[in-house]
Amino acid sequence: MPTQAKIEEVARLKEMFARSVSLVLADYRGVDANEMVELRQKF
Repeated sequence: MPTQAKIEEVARLKEMFARSVSLVLADYRGVDANEMVELRQKF
């Protein structure tokens, strides 16, 4: 059963996503330090 805190967090996220023009999700697991530096320099 979901806790009240989780319910409130999901509601907050839904509201934030509804107002957003775009959304980017990224998963950097498996990226080594040199690759991370290279990515940061590109942006």
